[in-house]
Amino acid sequence: MFTNWKPVWLAIPATIGSVLGAWLAVGMHEKIIEYAMGVAMVIMVFFLFYKPDRWLKEMPQLLSRPLRWWQFVIFFGIGFYGGFIQVGVGYFLLMSLVLAVG
Repeated sequence: MFTNWKPVWLAIPATIGSVLGAWLAVGMHEKIIEYAMGVAMVIMVFFLFYKPDRWLKEMPQLLSRPLRWWQFVIFFGIGFYGGFIQVGVGYFLLMSLVLAVG
């Protein structure tokens, strides 16, 4: 069925983070969310224009390595961001899948 279980294991912290991010966003004031969205857009623009070819190429040397604790933290953060703001989460997910997992 699955030849590589890494995405399945990384989906667990991402799901937990997304639930927590959505829960936090529901009770947040509108202005705080607008400010957070603006900051996220600035960070995203930086990552899109700073060496974009680096995170568009597969890194097969990372595929054979076991998962590390920091990869779970990254995916928890991406899930939290996705649940909280949602805008542009695909870019962060793509970047982290290539840079952190291979």
